[in-house]
Amino acid sequence: MFGDAETSDPGLLVENLKARGLVDHSSAELDIILGTKRTAYIGVDPTADSMHIGHLAWILLMRRLGETGHNLIFLVGGGTGAIGDPKEKGERVLLDEKTVAKNTRAINKQLKSILGRTRFTLVDNADWLDKLKLIPFLRDVGKHFTVNDLVKRDVIRRRLDTADESISYTEFTYALLQGYDYLILNKKYGADLQVGASDQWTNIFSGVDLIRKKEGKQVYAFTIPLVTDANGKKFGKSEGNAVWLDGTKTSPFQFYHFGLICQTLELEITSTSTNPSRHTK
Repeated sequence: MFGDAETSDPGLLVENLKARGLVDHSSAELDIILGTKRTAYIGVDPTADSMHIGHLAWILLMRRLGETGHNLIFLVGGGTGAIGDPKEKGERVLLDEKTVAKNTRAINKQLKSILGRTRFTLVDNADWLDKLKLIPFLRDVGKHFTVNDLVKRDVIRRRLDTADESISYTEFTYALLQGYDYLILNKKYGADLQVGASDQWTNIFSGVDLIRKKEGKQVYAFTIPLVTDANGKKFGKSEGNAVWLDGTKTSPFQFYHFGLICQTLELEITSTSTNPSRHTK
């Protein structure tokens, strides 16, 4: 557990996060990011009617940020969920509006249940993405992204370099929408910190860069490592190994058993290597 002293000393929180290896990439030194009261946000797309163990890691981290005085925003991507971010292989199956809406309601309910008395703001990016007009968006946002940069991103590059693979323009533009989310939240709620999983780093940093270019403001971001299985594969619906937070999809016994397996694997590790957080500009 984190110590109560962190509520009055942000330095202790930073030390704890670093010691536990809970920070992967960061847009600045963690002491700078968390040394000031922030309005932090994190987003999840409603591609399923439940979150999984990978989501739980950052939900609990966000709750800790709230307990240490930071303001919290949780974004459920009713807009981006209708598009889907690029995955390692193949295009995502587009969900219909009813499914996206149903999944959004389920995730909202889970977030409220897990966070309990923690104060937070809950938003849905469909509220602004559904109202976007194409030409203004391409002029005001698209001009700040280059194809040269987008094609270098890991998932996109691998999709383009793999025989019999391709990527649609729909998924290719996902980073623009995520960056735009940060811009909107910064303007409307004063969001100045985005948190997420490490595989989302380039998309997350797109928002930092977009706000700098359009607004001339310095905002921040950091990511936490992915929760992976014994083979290093991340847990998730796309990977087929999700450990769900919904008790009807993963029973409490199965969830408990998963925790025991993780503890056993950790005890069996006889040597570890430290991976210090990467300060990325």
